[in-house]
Amino acid sequence: MNKKTLFSIIFLSIINTAYSQIGINTSNPQSTLDINAKNPTGTTTNTDGILIPRVDRQRAQNMGTIEISTIIYINDYTTGSQTAKAQNIDANGFYYYNGSVWEKINKTLLSYPIGSITQSFKSADYSGWYLLNGRAVSTLPVAAQVAAASLGLTTNLFDATDRTLKLKTRQKI
Repeated sequence: MNKKTLFSIIFLSIINTAYSQIGINTSNPQSTLDINAKNPTGTTTNTDGILIPRVDRQRAQNMGTIEISTIIYINDYTTGSQTAKAQNIDANGFYYYNGSVWEKINKTLLSYPIGSITQSFKSADYSGWYLLNGRAVSTLPVAAQVAAASLGLTTNLFDATDRTLKLKTRQKI
């Protein structure tokens, strides 16, 4: 076996064992990008975190090809116009790109009327909101059971796990 072949085999073996994972402040990354704080505890005053790109609405509106799940922070929503990709940009804050428009990430429960359905990153009931996960209505607090019964739910909640809720199109008569 010549030196070139041996070198190629060793090189390919090393490349094959690499996981293509990047670790910042860690030598053992647990995912594609694993960022650990330099000082995760204590009283140090150094800043840790991720700084998301800050742009104004006009810049977000004029971006060309945008990958789905891109995250930005809108620092001035008064520039540009609230149209096309920027139709949902009506306040400063975090937005992600869903493939056609920028969507707010920092929605608050206060911006929705009572009885509305909203998306959340929560994995448990939270502040009067109940997960639609198919569980028995009897497991809810009494007030929530009464509310569920008024909606016609007497045995189980709907199971909306991994589903998208959408409004049916209304037809004119």
